[in-house]
Parts: sequence; C-alpha cells; structure tokens
Amino acid sequence: ASSCVNAVELFVAQGPFDVVICDIGLPDGSGYELFPKLRQLQPSIHGIALTGYGSQADVQLSLDAGFRVHLTKPIRLGILEQTLLQFGKSGGGG
Repeated sequence: ASSCVNAVELFVAQGPFDVVICDIGLPDGSGYELFPKLRQLQPSIHGIALTGYGSQADVQLSLDAGFRVHLTKPIRLGILEQTLLQFGKSGGGG
C-alpha cells in the first residue's frame, strides 16, 4: 500500500493477514498511527516496523504502537526471514 488510507482499504478488502511490514514514514500519516488501526481490525496481526529511524526512542515508539519488531533500513533479508520464522513459531498475535 502506498498510504495509510490505501493500507486500511487493502487490509479490509484482502485480509486477514499474518504479518504487516509497515514503513513508518507514509505520505498521509505514519506507521505509528496506522498499525493500531489495523490491530483494531485484526488483533492477532504481527507487525514489523521498517524505518530509517533507529534510535532507542524510535524503537520504543514502534513498540508502543503495537509493533513486535523494529527493523532499521537497510535491512538484511536474513534478518527479515528470521523474524518471520519467529512469528510462525510463536503462534497467535501480540
């Protein structure tokens, strides 16, 4: 999705989903605003924040928004793969 509005539309039309990988900087808002809305629609969804911001405060903002993981760009594919595998092992949302 290219925006918060588009993400919600796609989520409603094509969900449920297991995982959302969400950029924090979006043209019409932020992932910090978007992800809680998606969790209201599907509380079991796993969230990965993907951003260029990597300070401890940024990580905390992601966790406070409900994301389970905060990855800083550029990410290595292996790290993303390991994260997705952990979600599969942990079952359920959170």
